[in-house]
Amino acid sequence: MEKSKIIEKVLRCLDEVGVTSTLSPTIDYPMEQFLDESGRQVLHSAPIFAVGNFNDFSKTAIVNSNDGTGKVLLPKDFIKLVAFRMKGWKRDATRLYDIYDSIYYRQSNKYLRGNSLNPVVIRDNNFLRYYSLPLNSIHTIERAEAVVNIPIGSEYPEILTDSLAWLTASKILDVLSENSQAEMARGEYTQTMNILKVS
Repeated sequence: MEKSKIIEKVLRCLDEVGVTSTLSPTIDYPMEQFLDESGRQVLHSAPIFAVGNFNDFSKTAIVNSNDGTGKVLLPKDFIKLVAFRMKGWKRDATRLYDIYDSIYYRQSNKYLRGNSLNPVVIRDNNFLRYYSLPLNSIHTIERAEAVVNIPIGSEYPEILTDSLAWLTASKILDVLSENSQAEMARGEYTQTMNILKVS
């Protein structure tokens, strides 16, 4: 869907909650400012199937720590992990923890950290750290897929544009101090996302 059509959807959402204007949307509302921010947020929250187009980063260079662990650089504009798997693992790692999660601190203990049966991946700034492989294993990525930012416009998944429009409208309404209408728009955003999650 073209960006102009998405902007029209946002304006329709604003009208639905009772906010009208005769001025240009680019003057009246900080539309562009919130579209990209909302787009990233929707991609992060949406179920994987709704995004559809994943970035394959399995050819990324590996930094082997020589203790069964290692790290790889995450793709540019990374949003969230789809799946990561090292050769020798019995399953994909699909949850990316961060360094503030308690599971991160267990990874420094070779008896408690992730292994080929229960692998663990941690985000550390722009890197994905993986745990772990048996010592002296060859480190080869078998699968590495991520959701990366998709510019607002024709490449953005059409199935997510209703959610995008409602979230953008709610942010605009917050800035305009239209609190009750902003809450209504957030409710519509939540409803559209929930419909996707049960599809």
